[in-house]
Amino acid sequence: MDRYHQRLLLSTTDPYDCKRLGHKIDRFNQQKWDEQAPKVCNRALREKVEQNSFVKEFLISTGDKILAEAAPNSKWACGLKLNDKNILDISKWERVGHGGMVYMQIRSEITGRPMPDLSKVGKPVPRAPTVLSDTDFPAAESEISAPTAMEGATGGD
Repeated sequence: MDRYHQRLLLSTTDPYDCKRLGHKIDRFNQQKWDEQAPKVCNRALREKVEQNSFVKEFLISTGDKILAEAAPNSKWACGLKLNDKNILDISKWERVGHGGMVYMQIRSEITGRPMPDLSKVGKPVPRAPTVLSDTDFPAAESEISAPTAMEGATGGD
């Protein structure tokens, strides 16, 4: 990994800066990133919940609700803006998105309750991601050109 950009990536907390800097890494490979991005998202969201009691308590307080990021131009989100008149109608969503799936899986693991029924979401929903261990996540020194800490970096594609 390009050490200069790695240092910059690890020093920022802004997800959009992470994405912008990540694409500047020497030998950035979009295909490899697309293959690894779900693992990075899974790990980042799990770390966020584990390290922030407020986030964990808020996640638990969502009960059995279906969770999704509101963003129109992201494969990680439901396909609608937060202020869209249809945002509360899940039949109008394009998808739940990976971030929402991971948050619901984490919530299910914490509470012991099952995942919510996703059959009413507009398009087919991907299966819940599998639980990943640290050994499933590439180390910063690997050939993957991706930051290891991307808190909430799901904005845009």
